[in-house]
Amino acid sequence: MKRLVAVVATALSACVVAGCGWIADVVSTRVDAADYFTAPTVRVLDAARRDDQTAIESLVAAGADLDELGGDPETDPRRVDITPLQWAVEFGPPAAVGALLRAGADPHLPGAGSYNAVAYSVLLDRFDAFRTIIEFDEGLVGASDRISGNVVHTAVRHRRGDALRLLIDRGADLNSVQPLAGRTPLFTSADVLNIDHCLVLLRAGADGAHRDQRGSTFLPSLYTADDSIRTSSYLRTRAAIESEMRARDFPIETGR
Repeated sequence: MKRLVAVVATALSACVVAGCGWIADVVSTRVDAADYFTAPTVRVLDAARRDDQTAIESLVAAGADLDELGGDPETDPRRVDITPLQWAVEFGPPAAVGALLRAGADPHLPGAGSYNAVAYSVLLDRFDAFRTIIEFDEGLVGASDRISGNVVHTAVRHRRGDALRLLIDRGADLNSVQPLAGRTPLFTSADVLNIDHCLVLLRAGADGAHRDQRGSTFLPSLYTADDSIRTSSYLRTRAAIESEMRARDFPIETGR
């Protein structure tokens, strides 16, 4: 019992220092692909982990499905329909992701949570896997968000700064519109009060004058609460957003 307490205490200490994702990584290494996929796909994943392209191609030629939808709702509802590529993103080294892509795995295929592998890597903050995907095909910066629009929406919704910077560097569309609501990543970022990424998007060239289906810009979402409960950092960043908007002749419509 004392040993278990010590292990938990160590994990919690590491969480404070490095972020709770460290614990998820430790736990995830104990998940068995055989509980999610058929035997041929498990062998493919094992070969991908070893970055053994020849073995993967041989297994595919023998009938292994690179795009199998795995998982069991009874044992793990969160990973129902997980794809081998998603599995590699979550549990494998980045080399495994690259190996599956080179073998023909579909990065656009919706899998667990209705995410494709590109958005899944952003959701889980697996930046090395995400970078591997984008380096394989820079066109994948246009991969879809789970809801609609592109993966820039995913990055700002979940505050994935590294992913957002890479998307900007590789020319992602910062004004990708979600058709039903007519909202761009600026709206998605503002909806979750991710004010820092609103500023990043504006400085990178996003359109602050875009209006959604209701005729509103993104800005009113940043003014929904009384300023007295906002932090000084929030207010400074919002002021910087206003300055950026004025410099580019965008309307300052706060809704107040």
